[in-house]
Amino acid sequence: MIRHFEDIWFSIEATVKEHHVDFRAYEIEAQGGGYLYSCSGQPDTFDISKADVYFHGYVKWDGCSNWHIDAQDGCMIHFCGMHNVDQLRDAFKACYKMTEELLPTWDFN
Repeated sequence: MIRHFEDIWFSIEATVKEHHVDFRAYEIEAQGGGYLYSCSGQPDTFDISKADVYFHGYVKWDGCSNWHIDAQDGCMIHFCGMHNVDQLRDAFKACYKMTEELLPTWDFN
């Protein structure tokens, strides 16, 4: 399942497992007529299956999570201000909210 969070410029793909939810997040480069994503070494793409993953990881039933920031693999992450920091924070929060909604074994208060 993929959800597009236009307000924070991320699309987030969730795959529900028995005791956790796997996530892959993609930074939206442009909106309008679809969602445009970066694609390393290629022109930007509207095809999310070809897009660069910004971060991936999982949230477990107990609220613990583990993350890998793929965007940092080839370089440092660049922010143009606090609003970009907030967008990344809100993308992680969206993953937690999706886990609470999607995972039947969720037991975190």
